[in-house]
Amino acid sequence: MGHTTGQGWAGLVVSTGGERKVIGWWRRKQARERAKWPVWFDASCEAVMVLDRAGHIRYVNASLAGLLGFDDPAILSDRAIRDFCSPETLRLLGAATEATLLGELLTSSGQRRRVRFSVSEVPGQDELRWVLIRDETSQLAERQALMHSERQFRVLTEQARDVISEHAEDGRIEYVSPACYAMLGFHQSELLGKLPQDLIHPDDHAIALQTLAGLVAHPEGATLQCRLLCHNGDYLWVEIFGRAFEREAELERGFVLVTRDITSRRMAEDALRESERLRTLFDLARDEFFLVDNSGRIVDVNQHACEHMGTNRGWLVGNQFDQLIGAPGKDLSAVGLEDIYRRVSRGEAVMLEVSRTTHVGTVLQAEALFSAIRHDGRNLLLVSLRDISLRKQMEKEFRESVAALRLLHMRLFGIIEGTNDLIAALDRECRLIAYNTAFRQVFEFNYGLPVSLGMNLLASLVDQPEAMARAFTNWRRALTGETFADTQSWKAPGKGDEYFEVNYCPIRDEAGEVCGAAYIGRNITGRKVAEDQLKRALEQLEASRRETENVNQQLRQANTELLRQANQDGMTGIANRRYFDDYLAHEWRRAIRHREPMALIFADVDFFKLYNDYYGHQAGDECLRKIATALQGQLHRPGDLLARYGGEEFVILLPNTTLAGGIFIAEGMLKAISALRIPHASSSVADHVTLSLGVAATVPSEATAEGFLMYGADQALYSAKKNGRNRVFGNPI
Repeated sequence: MGHTTGQGWAGLVVSTGGERKVIGWWRRKQARERAKWPVWFDASCEAVMVLDRAGHIRYVNASLAGLLGFDDPAILSDRAIRDFCSPETLRLLGAATEATLLGELLTSSGQRRRVRFSVSEVPGQDELRWVLIRDETSQLAERQALMHSERQFRVLTEQARDVISEHAEDGRIEYVSPACYAMLGFHQSELLGKLPQDLIHPDDHAIALQTLAGLVAHPEGATLQCRLLCHNGDYLWVEIFGRAFEREAELERGFVLVTRDITSRRMAEDALRESERLRTLFDLARDEFFLVDNSGRIVDVNQHACEHMGTNRGWLVGNQFDQLIGAPGKDLSAVGLEDIYRRVSRGEAVMLEVSRTTHVGTVLQAEALFSAIRHDGRNLLLVSLRDISLRKQMEKEFRESVAALRLLHMRLFGIIEGTNDLIAALDRECRLIAYNTAFRQVFEFNYGLPVSLGMNLLASLVDQPEAMARAFTNWRRALTGETFADTQSWKAPGKGDEYFEVNYCPIRDEAGEVCGAAYIGRNITGRKVAEDQLKRALEQLEASRRETENVNQQLRQANTELLRQANQDGMTGIANRRYFDDYLAHEWRRAIRHREPMALIFADVDFFKLYNDYYGHQAGDECLRKIATALQGQLHRPGDLLARYGGEEFVILLPNTTLAGGIFIAEGMLKAISALRIPHASSSVADHVTLSLGVAATVPSEATAEGFLMYGADQALYSAKKNGRNRVFGNPI
């Protein structure tokens, strides 16, 4: 390091690797002073200056000059520090020799900068001091912004309608916003320390716990919908957004949950889905649908109605129904539709053949079915139109087919007329298209009706419902293509009842389609007589079997009654101890298989011996019956069991129930007995009969027996008595 001079100016020169470099110019006097300071301050990122005792700046580096808003550090030499400091900062700097202090500097533009001064004496030069300056303006702004953000966050948290909660790593609630009372009915203090599963509906435990456990793996957070318990015992649907975070100071994880009530939204979504589903069915139906109000005006139509009418929905809606749809001899104006509405409202089916006029004037035939509905508070008619053009065409084709079958009948007439078998043929409408003389004679003799071609065989049997139903069933089976045999009884002229084996088979056209059915009956009277004799023998055998079965049934009923008496307490009508022991063993094994919790309640009537001594044993028995009835009224699940364990002691088994659930049931029983207000003058607890109840719950396993649960409940009952009776005591085991 050296100096260079020229024309009143001097410079500080640094030699690096043999190369001389001038790093600063100043006047010679300043250069002589400047040569005293280490050259590395010029290249330092820290702001540095040297002050004398009079407060004049003897040296500044480029960093400080830039901080104050000057391009050249030399401009600041010999300037007074008071030009850049507030009076308070100047006072602190004047008194400091070896110290660190906070103050303010004024830049060339008048801006105030918050800085930290580190003051120390220059070795060997007592009149000078080093001052290291660090700009903390941005740090101060950041702290102020952080404090402002914290205030805003607290205001938002306390005023938000959503519930915001902070949880420890194990899930316990460490903070919850005041909105919990408006949403769930709980005060903040009631929720602190609780786990999420204490509030989440049991059916939603699995998905909720899985989502919360996965928050660490999803830094962007996760959302779930579940049901939360309210203070009144109800559940409401909520949407929970959660995000995990790390506590830097405590080196552990936690997570924040934002809970929003979506009960109304869920109801609206369900209603919207149902409305969309009905609208989709309405639009996609193959029939044409018209909604008509009580003035006869069309208020809505589906897509098929628009297509078949050759127009759009906007043209159809608002038109009078009777201007587009007409029925011969029927009034479809507002008055006529009102009459139809009353008829269908009473359950009457109303179907009409109508003609409809399209947008371009084309008239089409259709079948209209009317239904009464109520929509948006209005009485409406839903009119379903189905095109019957194809059906009309089919009817025409059918008539042509009948003509062909009649021709076939004439050709076969000579063949079938000469047999003694009963032969007949019907078309698909059960109209007679062929028969022989044997069939005609037997039919006319039995029914007294003349037989002729084209007659409807079923309509002729309308006065004989049983025969009509049987004939309809058989002919329908044959017309569906089935071939089968049936046995029928006919009265023959001069012979009495005779039996015929009738074979039914379908008649097919040239395309292989069923167009009718054939009836061929053969006399089997002799065989039938033998079959009847065998049938009577079998009936006698069956009667004997039924009598034996009746005796066995009576024995089973007697055994059932004996079993009921053995399992039921004779005085109270509830289960006795024997049945309870068997039921507990069975439910214990089932709970082990399904890994379900089980709760047990022991209930004892307080001072019941004194009650018997005072009121008598008959009054005591009546008291126990009332208590049993009240306790049974608190059990609403089929699997819950109330039993008399002995004397005045009752036991209640609650499968698939936790300790909290058992205590809830026990408290209800305590209130129910208290509500009976059975007088008890000898009780030191109350002026009426009271109960002490002990509750225990566990999850059965192969390593424990049911006696473990009973012992826990018995100990809980003992604690309830010991603590003053007329109370519920829970024992977690």
